[in-house]
Amino acid sequence: MAQSLPPIAVTLGDPAGVGPLILARATMRMTDEQIGRMVVVGHKHFVARFSPSAASRLHFVTPQVEAPCLATPQSCAASDTASDTAEKDLSVADADADADAAPLRMGEDSAQGGAHAFHAIRTAVSMANRNEVAAIVTLPISKRAMHMAGHFYDGHTEILHKYAAERSTRQPVMLLTNALAPAPLSSSPSASMPLSVPSSASASMPLSVPLSAAHVTTHLALSEVEKHITEERITEVILAVADHWEQIHNRAPRLAVAGLNPHAGEGGLFGSIEQDLLAPVVASLQKAMPELSLSGPHAPDTVFHRAAQGVFDCVIAMYHDQAHIPIKLVAFHEAVNVTLGNSVKRCSVDHGVAYDLARPWQGWLDAQESSRGRNAVRQDVQTLTEQECRAERVTWPDDRNFLAAWHYAEALAT
Repeated sequence: MAQSLPPIAVTLGDPAGVGPLILARATMRMTDEQIGRMVVVGHKHFVARFSPSAASRLHFVTPQVEAPCLATPQSCAASDTASDTAEKDLSVADADADADAAPLRMGEDSAQGGAHAFHAIRTAVSMANRNEVAAIVTLPISKRAMHMAGHFYDGHTEILHKYAAERSTRQPVMLLTNALAPAPLSSSPSASMPLSVPSSASASMPLSVPLSAAHVTTHLALSEVEKHITEERITEVILAVADHWEQIHNRAPRLAVAGLNPHAGEGGLFGSIEQDLLAPVVASLQKAMPELSLSGPHAPDTVFHRAAQGVFDCVIAMYHDQAHIPIKLVAFHEAVNVTLGNSVKRCSVDHGVAYDLARPWQGWLDAQESSRGRNAVRQDVQTLTEQECRAERVTWPDDRNFLAAWHYAEALAT
């Protein structure tokens, strides 16, 4: 008898965003085996109100959602810290009931939505710490809603790093990559399911080139970036990427360190961090680890082109948009966000809650509630035709990024 595959957790993200819709769509494309190993962390209600058929195929667990902390950031942070090790408080149970799943308006930030998103992440990390799941895939959250709920984190990466059982770096490392992206789906498994992009555009869209980047800094104002670039931080990012690449690709990566300034400082004309810090760190690591293929600092405006040509496997970027812009340009639907530096194996879609796409679905939900009041049969989004979507003025959110994240999680979970 074949051994069953280890479970993979999927957090719903903010329930007012596109996460539940993406999950409902993805179940139409995934195999029974993939769905069988998925554990959705979040209330079943948030998927079932769109697609009872999708909800019936999935296994849900629900976090114990605490009331949003509406006090000061300092007192809320103290509350989070006090429960750091309180795994017993993160009870997980079947989410068949709609408890704590009061209606949320689609496309709107709320403290309730932020609380649901935060506690789903906490619960999934707790499950990973107990080896109940082998990896986590996260759907998008609203940072503003999470802050409204009193959880003052910059995003998933920081939450996971704080609550992971083990950490190998002082700060988490964000890796953006499409190196394991699956081939694009040539057609929908259901003739009734509309594509979110015109079929002609989808058919002509080329495969994106492999491109990866790890971040030395992430969610900082540009004016704050340089002061956070240190020898220790650069070193831990490089070593975390090298270790991850060996695990996933079974070989050492070819790494290129990007400069911070235009033309990598042009010999000090446009800034000196390249010659004062970056070059010495690269030289020191090259000497200490001759087996590591490492070079730089390279001019930021050309290093990604060279990586796209196959010269480098991964660019060590100095700040958030230095990495995100080129990768999203060439691999918007395939790139995933992978967290390195701790014991929790997590990857995520690399897009936000897309409230602009989620908001119109509230009208569809309202109509469904009105119809149910008249004893009409509730419609399932999986049965909507393209013509019906146009009539309802709703658009299916694209699920390709989620499928790419799931594919990467399967590699992490082996």
